[in-house]
Amino acid sequence: MIKLFKIVTYEKFQKEVEKLLGKSLPKGYLSPSAIGRMLNCGESYRRSYIEGVWTPPSENMVRGTLVHRMVECILKQFIKNYEENGLTYMEVDALNYEEYLPSKDIAFTETMNSIYHKEMQSIDYSCGGTVEDVIEDHAKKAREEKLLQEATQILDLWYKDLVDHLYVPISSEQTYYGMFDWVPVMGVVDMVVWCPSSNTRMVLDLKVGIKKRNPLTSVQLCINGLITGIHEVGFWHMTPAKIRVGPKSNISTTKLHEADVKHMSSVILQVAEAVRKEC
Repeated sequence: MIKLFKIVTYEKFQKEVEKLLGKSLPKGYLSPSAIGRMLNCGESYRRSYIEGVWTPPSENMVRGTLVHRMVECILKQFIKNYEENGLTYMEVDALNYEEYLPSKDIAFTETMNSIYHKEMQSIDYSCGGTVEDVIEDHAKKAREEKLLQEATQILDLWYKDLVDHLYVPISSEQTYYGMFDWVPVMGVVDMVVWCPSSNTRMVLDLKVGIKKRNPLTSVQLCINGLITGIHEVGFWHMTPAKIRVGPKSNISTTKLHEADVKHMSSVILQVAEAVRKEC
């Protein structure tokens, strides 16, 4: 590992953030999403992270959020189940897997109670008008039901794949911290799982949609791999169902190398310098 990067504790991270907050960096730190947005479009970064312009989520974003929350619920309950029984993730195997595996029902119930209605109220419907106008549209109810049905179908397939691979979750939606030279970086990682067949820990980013992503070129995966200290990274890509074709699941992974670390450190420092000029 090069000296530019190191994993840090939350306390160390906060001390560094306080030095930069509102000065060199708007929030005092960078995140994988902020870095990616700055690389793709500086103006988009400025509007979102400096001006604080909020954009209502689309239907596709709401569908993705529903799936993410249900997956998070299952994984966190899974971890709780085996940890309360005094086990580590490596002690969960084919013989006791189902004993600690939560039911899908818990995810559906908790997600409905916590975010479903909130997310639906914020959808930016393409028919135009204000939220109040859209609510009066009779088609809104059909859209809501369709989104929930699609999210549930995707969850069913994801759950089946989880069990088929005997993946054991190590963390879910957990925050990790790192320092790239003077730049604090914070990332929320969708999931870290253990694959018993290969005895490998993997950082996986859950994506819901039709867009194909390459783990070899992902800024987010590279950063998440570095801040977790786990260099096997990948996308768990869930494609929504189409007419006559059900949802699809695909896991693609890659391994980070020294060259990736050096390159990402350079990219982050360049982005940080560009952001500093905007402040």
